[in-house]
Amino acid sequence: MKARKCRTCGIRKVVWILLIMLAAMSLGCPDPRTREQLIRDLTHKNADVRKSAAKILGGRESGLRGKADGRTVEALVAVLKDPEASVRSEVARALGQIRDARAVEALAAALKDAEGCVRDAVADALGQIGDPRAIDPLIAVMNDPGVGRFHVMLALDKIGVIDTRAVKPLMEALNDRDCQVRRLAAVWLGVIADPRAVGPLVSGLSDPLPNVREAVVEALGGIGRPAVEPLIAELKRKNWEHQYSVGKALGGIGAPAVESVIAAVKDPDPEVRKSAAIALAYLATDSRAKDVLIAARKDGKLEIVAGASEFFIARGKRGSEGILIHALDAWGDKTTAERFINSHNNVLRDAGWRWGEKHGYSWKVSPGSPVRWGSSPTK
Repeated sequence: MKARKCRTCGIRKVVWILLIMLAAMSLGCPDPRTREQLIRDLTHKNADVRKSAAKILGGRESGLRGKADGRTVEALVAVLKDPEASVRSEVARALGQIRDARAVEALAAALKDAEGCVRDAVADALGQIGDPRAIDPLIAVMNDPGVGRFHVMLALDKIGVIDTRAVKPLMEALNDRDCQVRRLAAVWLGVIADPRAVGPLVSGLSDPLPNVREAVVEALGGIGRPAVEPLIAELKRKNWEHQYSVGKALGGIGAPAVESVIAAVKDPDPEVRKSAAIALAYLATDSRAKDVLIAARKDGKLEIVAGASEFFIARGKRGSEGILIHALDAWGDKTTAERFINSHNNVLRDAGWRWGEKHGYSWKVSPGSPVRWGSSPTK
């Protein structure tokens, strides 16, 4: 009877603690517990009390004055081994909020926690702390099926150090079920610019989602010379959805891409020639590319003039409006028409509006373009 009464008293005490906490929060009042009390409550037998203490110590609820000290970090680190996953997650979040590098080693070890929710919270915390010592442990678990890749990748992104150590797991991440992971993996592979990634990125050109494919194209452009031929091959696939991004990627590669793009401009297929001209326009600072484009205008090759319309608008040569309009009518698309509308050339502007009306496009406000008529007359 006495033992039952003691258990009842213990339960009542916990309930009263929780009720006081809830009442304080609902009234916008700070939790009445001091830092010392909260540290003690991290080992309380009730999991909700432990979670609440961790949340407040991490600054996720108002009321606790002063910055966290070594005692707080040490106490929270110890609770990373709490039997309750929800408590461990809250502790990881608290350590992330505190951003104390003394917690890095313990958090890195906790990346192997048995529960996915804890591992994700730990990865987030390591990203918030931003200590480079976390890079290797995070890379090591990137392809662990029990760890949320997206959380790991965001953590690495926050730390801000992305190098060749991550190439292999990032290449594998291109096949992840999460489209955000695939896109971020492509972006990073473009930043690292390791030629080993070309093959996996080329496979990523067949990704079902357009934003992932766009990221893959940009990544190949970032890798440079080794990606020229795969990008040319993509032009020849005639995937009009991202012909402009492929052209821009080749343009970003610069001189190493010029001869290959010029060869593509001579392709038997006029649609391929148009797509290659888009790339050549981005390469027009190179005299070889410029000469080919000027010759194409003189020869009346409308598909090339349409693809490189940005180049010809920037040149702004008097009397060239006529062939530009013919090129728009024969080979134009929405992007070309938008360039005409925003060229600050009245003749081209009117032609662009007419093309849009004819093809069912309407622009309430001009889309905007950095290219104006005659903005680069020396091109």
